[in-house]
Amino acid sequence: MEMDLPRPVPAPAPAPAPTTMADNIGSHPPSLLQFPPGFDATTAAVLEPPPTPSSFPPTRLQALTETVVRIGSWFPVAFLLGALAVTFYVLVRHVAPAQSSAAASTAALAVTGVFLALTCWSYLAVIFTSPGTPKEAAGAVEAAMAASANSNDDDDFGDHRTVPLPASLSAPSSSSASVAIKSNGEPRFCRKCAVPKPDRCHHCRICQRCVLKMDHHCPWVVNCIGYGNYKQFVLFLTYLALYCFSLLAFTVPVCLEGLPLNNDDDLAAATLIIGVAFTSAIFGLTLGAFAGYHLSLVLANQTTIESMEQQQYRMTRQRRQRAAANGHGNTMGGAVVVDDRDANPWDLGWRSNFVQVFGTSWWAWALPFRTTLGNGLAYPVNPKLMDSGCLTGQDLV
Repeated sequence: MEMDLPRPVPAPAPAPAPTTMADNIGSHPPSLLQFPPGFDATTAAVLEPPPTPSSFPPTRLQALTETVVRIGSWFPVAFLLGALAVTFYVLVRHVAPAQSSAAASTAALAVTGVFLALTCWSYLAVIFTSPGTPKEAAGAVEAAMAASANSNDDDDFGDHRTVPLPASLSAPSSSSASVAIKSNGEPRFCRKCAVPKPDRCHHCRICQRCVLKMDHHCPWVVNCIGYGNYKQFVLFLTYLALYCFSLLAFTVPVCLEGLPLNNDDDLAAATLIIGVAFTSAIFGLTLGAFAGYHLSLVLANQTTIESMEQQQYRMTRQRRQRAAANGHGNTMGGAVVVDDRDANPWDLGWRSNFVQVFGTSWWAWALPFRTTLGNGLAYPVNPKLMDSGCLTGQDLV
């Protein structure tokens, strides 16, 4: 008689380790993107949104809609380039031959041609230059640091556009040197990109990415304006305004001298010349004011977001009681919050502010090369505020 012996029960398989925010950043996340104290990957995992199911591919209608939207987003670019081509054609075909002398005709073609070339150059540079993201910047800085470690160069990692980060930010074990915080006093963190937000960084809901030193999203360039392409954007506005003013300067004398209206061709030419003069005046004044506004932001070391929205910054203990007494600050989350009515921590003086955006080489200020200083992750703080104990990257609370 055979007896049924009990079969051994296999041990249950170990449960998979929970996925944290650090896993989403990558197997080797950039060491420069450190979580602030008290806000590590485990804490961030609680705030992480649920993953999007990948088992449901987009329908044909959704794919077609995305394609149409993507193509339609380039319509402003095509419209602007077409408008530039039409206006320059009117200048060459009708305005330049109608000048009072051959020298004036040559000047009209030369001046407007130079401004048009610089406008197109700056415009394409804004479109195809990335404004910068935290992951891109951290990877670039780490690569430069590695290259510097393998060489004997001490010239800011071999690149004049990349400067060393403060020790308080680059050291993995130190506290975060971030000056900007959330309105409730907590560190800034982007749940959509799964990375801590550096100072002056914001998430663009159109581009679906965090942008370093974000100014705004511009549909005319199909791109965000930020740290990497802000200089090119200011030059684009300036040269486009100068191109409009140059058109106006050469079309107005032709209109004042009287336009011939002998036949239909003369009437069509007169309509084009008057139309170019009118649109040049309108857009020249508008773009000139817009360029002046952004130049004032450059000299003040501010972005459009920082100038229009109330910003929250950390303060040290020495300024806590004074800020509370003046009504400019309040204590939240163990930090003192101060808005931009109290101080602009990025203002280094108009000369230093200008050089920070346009670079140290004066000959490149008027050209849309990328000569912006820094790395986009960290920015120097106003030394007067540092000396007065208002803001510091060494003793943040």
